[in-house]
Amino acid sequence: LPEGDYAGAEKYVITALELGLGDENNRALAIADLGAVYFHQRRFDKSEVLLKEALDAVQSNPSIDRKYVPLIRGNLGKTYLENGKFNQAETALKQSLNEGIKIFGKISAHAVDVKTNLGILNFRTGNEKQAQRDFEDALKLADQTGNPADPQRALVLTSLATLYYKEHKWSLAEKTLLSSLAIAEQSDATLDSAIARAARSGSGVRRARLRTTRM
Repeated sequence: LPEGDYAGAEKYVITALELGLGDENNRALAIADLGAVYFHQRRFDKSEVLLKEALDAVQSNPSIDRKYVPLIRGNLGKTYLENGKFNQAETALKQSLNEGIKIFGKISAHAVDVKTNLGILNFRTGNEKQAQRDFEDALKLADQTGNPADPQRALVLTSLATLYYKEHKWSLAEKTLLSSLAIAEQSDATLDSAIARAARSGSGVRRARLRTTRM
């Protein structure tokens, strides 16, 4: 499916679930994918329900690759964040981070993603010093993944620049936003175009993309 075609993705996954395509393992992951689609459509209540169901199904089925547990739990944490359930978001994100370290290692795209969202959580709840530490940790991890043009790095930079802007660190905010824009404009992805627009306008901390369950 084309990047950003969430309506098409929704129809495809719902049809597959209704037809009973695949085994129970694939069904659990399809439910997780549908939860991710609803997140992108800003239908956060539906996303939360489905991600909980998918996480329960995956955790109770040892035949499903364990890497999906931290991925789905991280997505659930981001959904809690958007639903204003900050305590649950923090618990889910931190648990996802710890689970992910055991599976993917300390340096991974998953760690970057979760650290970014912990930063957003702390920013929204007024803990700006911790938010800055989270964003800077995420940026260091992103640098260590070996792909300087990774779109996730642009998300971290945009969030960090917004924090600098709020702290009146104008030069640092501008430099960081320009770095984010340079990465975003290298990609054709819908996500990156959105980052570029946010960088140009200096808008608020962006909601990080929900990572797809399939890695």
